[in-house]
Amino acid sequence: MSNANDFIIENGVLMKYVGPGGDVVIPEGVMEIGEDAFCRYNLEPIVTGIVFPTSLISIGEDAFLGCSTLKSITIPKNVKNIGAWAFCMVNFQELVLMGKPKIGKAAFSHKDPWTTKITAPDSVAVIPYMNDWSS
Repeated sequence: MSNANDFIIENGVLMKYVGPGGDVVIPEGVMEIGEDAFCRYNLEPIVTGIVFPTSLISIGEDAFLGCSTLKSITIPKNVKNIGAWAFCMVNFQELVLMGKPKIGKAAFSHKDPWTTKITAPDSVAVIPYMNDWSS
């Protein structure tokens, strides 16, 4: 479980995770997860779970790049934007989209869509870039 000291937050933007790893609960009031905030290449502790706050509206580019130990991701309804490569090389087995965010280039790439359970509103017909680096 995480605490306030596990995050560098500036004006509602989570700039960096500096906690011990494991299951991470992002505090309410965070509106944006900044670029590279949890990027595995910049992060020693291994994040095994993530709980997003209902206040979240944006997930930045490369935010969770390489966090291969995340197995389930639920993106809250208020999230309007998921940046390019945000969840690239994350081996999640379940993706739940509560709303209909704008999904950036290759946001979920390098992932086999056939091994993933995807739950999304009826208004989401396609989740682009699941395995496409060229888009």
